[in-house]
Amino acid sequence: MLTIKQDWGGSVSTGASVWNGANILSWFMENKLDHNAMRDKSVLELGAGVGFSSLVANALGATNVVITDGNTDVLQIADKNIEINVDRNQRNNIRTAQLQWGTDDLKPFIDTNWDYILAADVTYKKTAWAPLMGSIAKLSGPNTVTLLSMEPRNIGEIEGILAEAELQGLQWTEQQLPIDKDKIQCNLLCGRLFLLTKNPHTVSPYIVSTLLPMMEY
Repeated sequence: MLTIKQDWGGSVSTGASVWNGANILSWFMENKLDHNAMRDKSVLELGAGVGFSSLVANALGATNVVITDGNTDVLQIADKNIEINVDRNQRNNIRTAQLQWGTDDLKPFIDTNWDYILAADVTYKKTAWAPLMGSIAKLSGPNTVTLLSMEPRNIGEIEGILAEAELQGLQWTEQQLPIDKDKIQCNLLCGRLFLLTKNPHTVSPYIVSTLLPMMEY
């Protein structure tokens, strides 16, 4: 069980709270990935805010986890959440760092072979689509899988972000969620989750067979 410190309703940033995209992403990691999928893996979260999804990845066995956000105030909350939830002798496995998408902040992270990139509820601003997808493309190696989740808040948000992903050379597949499966009652705010990868011809057999196919419920 994790205990997450937030600043809900505060003035720090929208990132100072856990939004439902992070709940969706965390549920997916816990319930739909192979039970060893995160074990000893490297994980980078973009726009992580208070770091909930990264802490889940760490709890599932990831041993090189970096919680990044452009706002240093919310990263201070994430640091508190590391202190609350991670044993002192394990804290070298998880840390925070400032990272503004589409800037030189990317440079220290490009040479790492990231197994997973996490991004939850970070697509609500159209102006962020290009730097976000561009950053994911630059940070991704041939075997990197990005888990992108959101509750779309704007008409055309899903189509726009996926089009930008394709422009940046990323492939995507949508994963079904146990949320109004047939979308009979689902409105604009229905949760969505996508897997993004680079050229699928270079993706490892594990990713092709285990992660990329549509998942049934």
